[in-house]
Amino acid sequence: MPKQISSAKIRVLPAHGIRGVKSLLKRAKPKILVAGKAYDAAWLHHFCRENSIKAFIPIRKWSKPEHRNFGLRMKAAKNFKIKTYHRREVIESGFSSIKRKYGSSVNSRSVRGIRTELYGRLACHNIFFWFFRLLGQSREKKRIKK
Repeated sequence: MPKQISSAKIRVLPAHGIRGVKSLLKRAKPKILVAGKAYDAAWLHHFCRENSIKAFIPIRKWSKPEHRNFGLRMKAAKNFKIKTYHRREVIESGFSSIKRKYGSSVNSRSVRGIRTELYGRLACHNIFFWFFRLLGQSREKKRIKK
């Protein structure tokens, strides 16, 4: 079962996720950050180090030697745990379940309406998470033993 959503940033126009990662990390205050290669940036590794966040981000392979600095990115590469990195699948399945439950497109046209609709979906997801956790039940159908 996917976990609750602790922070979200909704953009109406397409943009890379790294643009909003700093504000999300400030709001959510996680202990561990697991992200893909696209999030491999020196400033993000420095931000994680300053805020005591363990970053598990695979290092991109660059052909130009000037991009290969031996700072925090290389230290992070040495401490990289593949098992922790594969926990990213839990988040991806959570996004998939939200899209399956509430749809992958929005009906609103205005920026305010789009944001309201999407934040409402995330709130409903969290309410169902807490509801099922409170009852101690799984959403899957229990099989009757014969």
